[in-house]
Amino acid sequence: MRQHSFRVAATLTTIVLLAVPAIAQQRNSDIENIGNRDINRGESRPTTPNLEDEIALGRNVARELEQGVTLLNDPAVVDYVNRVGQVIVRNSDSKLPFTIKVIDSAEVNAIGLPGGFLYVTTGLIQTADNEAQLAAMMAHAVAHVAARHAAEQQGKTTFINILSVPSTVFPGREAASPQRSSPPVPAMFFSFNRAAEEEADWLGLQYAYKAGYDPTAMTAFFQKMATQSRGVPVSTLFATHPQTEDRIAKSIENIRTYLPSRQQNVVTTMEFQEIKSRLMERRPQ
Repeated sequence: MRQHSFRVAATLTTIVLLAVPAIAQQRNSDIENIGNRDINRGESRPTTPNLEDEIALGRNVARELEQGVTLLNDPAVVDYVNRVGQVIVRNSDSKLPFTIKVIDSAEVNAIGLPGGFLYVTTGLIQTADNEAQLAAMMAHAVAHVAARHAAEQQGKTTFINILSVPSTVFPGREAASPQRSSPPVPAMFFSFNRAAEEEADWLGLQYAYKAGYDPTAMTAFFQKMATQSRGVPVSTLFATHPQTEDRIAKSIENIRTYLPSRQQNVVTTMEFQEIKSRLMERRPQ
């Protein structure tokens, strides 16, 4: 069984929640226009490759990732996660179709790759208390893809080089330690700068809300992960992330300021509970 460890710290890279920089608030606070707005416009946005190159890159990275993990082969779970994810995608700013798969790993993670490739671990499903929390984590990962953060961070030249010479970017797995603490793909897809992480927090909050989910589920999950992660060293790879306390405070403020209250939000479903129980039953006795 091939499977690389994803440390809890990695969770705080790809699914960290809800800090909202002033620029993101000013540019993308029109919730009702999600799907019609262009979040990648503006003089401050870096040059990015065209979408075709970005999709090709994402396909290459996804292929490499799948060679180093074990994908879950349970149609009921995979179909459920895909349906939840596609609802988020339809209520996002992404212009791309998404391919969504489940990684059989106890680590808690959601990974969004360029070009519309999304991976959710079974550990995330089992750790989430309800469907809204699961959707929130997936929404953050979708936001990274929609905002094209990997493309912006690396720039067009680097992207072309990666597409042309993938072997120089993806070292052979035989050289990797069995105890490696990061996925078998370049760190560029998991280590975004602080501004990108904050934007993904803000956009992810909007996407989950627009999809009908309770927005407070995001802060609840973030608080839960912060509690479980106490005492766990955090790699310098994630040093650009805002402090947990700040993100929680900002998320509460943003929910109050930007998200209109409504009488009913989706918190959980019977299907989520059934899927979670199904995964729990797979645990070795």
